[in-house]
Amino acid sequence: MAAVGAKGDHSVIVRDIVLRQNEPMPLPMSTTPITVNTTIALVAAPALSPAEPIVTPAAAPRGRRAKTRGTPNRRVYCGGMSPDNTPARRGWASALIVVGGLLSVALWVVFTTAHGPTSVNEDRAVLGGSMVFWGMLLGGIPNLLIATGLVLLASRLVPAPGRLARVGYVLLLIGLIIPALIDLSIQALGAPFLLPVAAIGLAMLAVGTRRNPRVSRPSRFLLLMIGVLLASAFAWALLPGSFTDPIGGYRIYGVFAHFGAGIGWVLFGFSVLRARSRSAAWLG
Repeated sequence: MAAVGAKGDHSVIVRDIVLRQNEPMPLPMSTTPITVNTTIALVAAPALSPAEPIVTPAAAPRGRRAKTRGTPNRRVYCGGMSPDNTPARRGWASALIVVGGLLSVALWVVFTTAHGPTSVNEDRAVLGGSMVFWGMLLGGIPNLLIATGLVLLASRLVPAPGRLARVGYVLLLIGLIIPALIDLSIQALGAPFLLPVAAIGLAMLAVGTRRNPRVSRPSRFLLLMIGVLLASAFAWALLPGSFTDPIGGYRIYGVFAHFGAGIGWVLFGFSVLRARSRSAAWLG
């Protein structure tokens, strides 16, 4: 037996200890000998300080262990559901988006009846309200409801590493909220200057969430479809009235910008409500 130690050191290095069968060996700090029936080899075994905790596998954090594809040695523990991703929050967000889409469709029917199918305002009174009144509601209320629903869905639509999705999300909110506030402040339906901003934001959000398991494929398709409708409406509005008025161009613009987009938002709200919540592991 050979033992090498340093005075005052808390560790003892024991090398090449061979205890023969049935050979008694007294332990330090003990008066009772023991018998070891096996061969023991200890190399560089430092003694633990009384203040050092003993770490065991049971001390690992509890929760579901998510394993990323292609990286077998990197694991992320998902302890539970985020407070921003509860079923109640998704339900409220879906309801606001669906109501906003339905109001967009309904108010467009009333507004276009009061305004007329061309760029010439016929200023009819419908249900006691003028064209200006219905235009204010059409440009303000649906957009604010949809934007509020999207804010509630921020944790699902905008993952941490998704820069493209974040930029698209911000552009979409700008294209919804600013025109709504302007229309409510001037109490009329304003010009669609920010339609391209919302359309670009929708396209970027749809592309940026293609690897986000929390956003289903139908939801991404609907976001892209709404963006195409808004871009088409803006392109149609740039055409001269001499070309669009004979075929009811103002009403066609509303089909793209309000009626079709409203139906798209309704379907998107239902797709969010029906989507299953799945856990994802995001690596920094």
